Amino acid sequence: MDGIKILSKLIGYKTDASIKSHKDCNLYITSILKEKGWKVGFVDNEQGNKKNIVAVLNGNLKGINNGLLLSGHIDTVTTNREAWATDPFTLTIKDDVMYGLGVADMKYFTATVLSLTDEIKELKLKKPIILALTCDEETIMQGINSVVKYFKQNKIKPEFGIIGEPNSKEFSNSNKGFYEFETVINGKACHSSNPKLGTNAIYIMSKVITFIENLCEEYIEKGTTINLGVINGGKLCNIVPDKCTIRWDVRTFYKSHLTKIQNEVTKFLNNLIKQYKNASFSNDIVFKIPVFEKKENCIVNKLIKKYGFKEKPYDAATEAGFYQEIGIDCTIFGVGDIKDAHAINEKLNKKDFIDYKEILLSMIKDICC
Repeated sequence: MDGIKILSKLIGYKTDASIKSHKDCNLYITSILKEKGWKVGFVDNEQGNKKNIVAVLNGNLKGINNGLLLSGHIDTVTTNREAWATDPFTLTIKDDVMYGLGVADMKYFTATVLSLTDEIKELKLKKPIILALTCDEETIMQGINSVVKYFKQNKIKPEFGIIGEPNSKEFSNSNKGFYEFETVINGKACHSSNPKLGTNAIYIMSKVITFIENLCEEYIEKGTTINLGVINGGKLCNIVPDKCTIRWDVRTFYKSHLTKIQNEVTKFLNNLIKQYKNASFSNDIVFKIPVFEKKENCIVNKLIKKYGFKEKPYDAATEAGFYQEIGIDCTIFGVGDIKDAHAINEKLNKKDFIDYKEILLSMIKDICC
């Protein structure tokens, strides 16, 4: 099948966070899959307003303990249409470069798999191929949570997965996780004319912020970043504030770093709060994208040796860590530059797109035939 035509069709569907349903896009994708013999299922996200696609060839949608997972996402980021040099919802090709919203991140991957359905159908598959396309990877990651639950409930555990995020034809066997913390300091309010009658939550939090800033300097040299992004406290200038809240994140390749940072902050808070009357705190992870930790894998090693591509860590968060948590080994392998993702005038080299189709088909043969 013509990959360019499929990609053009996919680009034409608006699938960013402002859209309440991806129904039309989903129906287009699944119509091709069903026509080519795939068994298709829909998995609701946690809110129940969007659906993920899970499909299998050469197997059933339950009881799978081998085979290959091909994983991507349907959604894109929201963009400013007026800022583009071309229409972001029309695939435009200029000088062998393709432009369109999601062309690199990552509708090209879905288009590639769909364009390969005829070739795959003719293969003598010894193992199943599972395709998972999630609905809100660019926002709240509810889709992948639902897919993981579906896999567990239906005992679907492929032996290996390829995550088709754009990474310039390099194998990435790890990516940073993202962990968002909410830290709350509770004090005691009183009139600002006599502040000793109260406990100023913002004053306490200021010490916490300094501690986190110092941790940031310590860990950035180790490849782990910490950022404080949100602060909220106080009501009026004549009231001693009884509450202050911050949101901060940790991005890391190492679960051990996360655990150590969490323990250090908790220990600091415990010691700090003892110095104040009528004060308490909470410190919780309120959102996470699990780290994808590098592990030795014989399939990855064989692919790297055969194709000669480099192995490089992936800085952006992906869905690979969710799969790793349920025992599915993965690699991130795609084309396009991550720098072009989420960007105005998002682009992908046409030759890379065509080459990727041949490479992915070869990998499918290596793993499943």
